[in-house]
Amino acid sequence: MVCRRFTFALFLLGASAVWAQFGSADMMKLAASRWDTLTKTLKLTPEQENTIKPLFESKYTEMGSVKQKVLVDGQSGTSKSVGDARNVKREAVESLKAISSRYDKQITSLLKPDQAKHYKTMAKSWKGDQSLNPPKP
Repeated sequence: MVCRRFTFALFLLGASAVWAQFGSADMMKLAASRWDTLTKTLKLTPEQENTIKPLFESKYTEMGSVKQKVLVDGQSGTSKSVGDARNVKREAVESLKAISSRYDKQITSLLKPDQAKHYKTMAKSWKGDQSLNPPKP
């Protein structure tokens, strides 16, 4: 049992070290990449771009904040046990999903039906953005 806890603790430390390179600034780079894809694929009007872009950026800013908090908590050793670490991670993933869902609903409400359908498909392919693993552009 002690060996498992030690192994899990090493895993968390290693994951935090890897994740350190994916803070808020990197989430904004990811958001910019996703935005470029979105505008080209959906052929947004200038009005749609002006309305949706701030929502899109806020979505990724909030997600970056959640991920950064998990990183900081993991490095500071505030979690007292493996169970606590799992709870923190589970709560963070739930929070990321809630943030994504909230913004996606707002964004799809501003799109034409065919655009909304394509956006939902794109958002599903970007599901990894909601994980605690490093984002993939």
